[in-house]
Amino acid sequence: MGPREGFVESLFTNVSLMRRRLRTPNLVMEAIPVGTTSNTNIVICYLKGVADVEMVQKVRRRIDNINVEAMYDLNVVNELISDVKLTPFRMYTTTERPDKLSSALVEGRVGLMAENSPAAMIVPTVFWQFFQSSEDYYEHYPMAAINRMLRMLAFFMVVGLTAFYVAIVTFHQEMIPTVLTLSIAAAREPVPFPTVVEAFSLEIILEALREAGLRLPKPAGQAVSIVGALVMGQAAVEAGVVSPQLVIVVALAGIASFLIPDYSFVVALRILKFIFIILAGAFGVFGLIMGYLLLGTHLTSLQSFGVPYMSPVTPFKWQDMKDVFFRAPWWAMGKKGPKQEGGSGSAGKES
Repeated sequence: MGPREGFVESLFTNVSLMRRRLRTPNLVMEAIPVGTTSNTNIVICYLKGVADVEMVQKVRRRIDNINVEAMYDLNVVNELISDVKLTPFRMYTTTERPDKLSSALVEGRVGLMAENSPAAMIVPTVFWQFFQSSEDYYEHYPMAAINRMLRMLAFFMVVGLTAFYVAIVTFHQEMIPTVLTLSIAAAREPVPFPTVVEAFSLEIILEALREAGLRLPKPAGQAVSIVGALVMGQAAVEAGVVSPQLVIVVALAGIASFLIPDYSFVVALRILKFIFIILAGAFGVFGLIMGYLLLGTHLTSLQSFGVPYMSPVTPFKWQDMKDVFFRAPWWAMGKKGPKQEGGSGSAGKES
């Protein structure tokens, strides 16, 4: 749903796409050359009178301080101007859709476009944006709310489903119904490895198949991903290397990762799930609780250009909660015009 046009490598074309959507003299676009050899233009775009002046100055200052030989893509800028360097989560949002960038500017955010890059960057970014899809703002609001709740459930499935299975099978068998316990014990009898090693191996194989599918040509990549998973999973179960229950759990976690629309955000979750498996294998459910506490502490400590990463949940802003866990209907969104920093809720965007 929604428009089909997108950004391309030509900066002039991308600027014209934005001018066509925001026909106001308040739309400001400033070009700053980056790279001592390439002299690649980075365009800062914002709405005068809507975007925070200090935010714009901070973005401009960080762009001016970039000292590289050549800049060929916007992803180079992304890493150089982020507030936090050591985190698996991104402090920015990228998009190829002009409608998403336009709606972010109306909210008071700042956009970045670059020559030779078919994507734009949006700052500041908050954690909840990665669960929001552009289609949410073109679909009827009940369906958009259901889809968003599914994505948030998928977050916990990707990070902790396999780890939870490892924890209860290894330490907390009393949490499983007796019939299921006997079934798992019978299936695990020929398996020579501990559950944590079994889960770790299966997750690594899944990641290898996923990456192989991305690198191969599209028709062959789909065949390798699907056929490889089916054949290897069935062969591993019949050979007694893994248990069928764990194959089901790992497959469910893999399917859940495709529910989240932002691929780079899923990459961070794929890194975290290995840490959670180790914690579950070492400490059981207590390790999972400790992992989630550490993850929550890390997320609340992050900032994106001075905006708390978990805003508007913490610090809590009631007026911005209508587009976080679900999208409220347009007539209930409240005030018109730009929302507070860290909020969301404009048509045709993921933020």
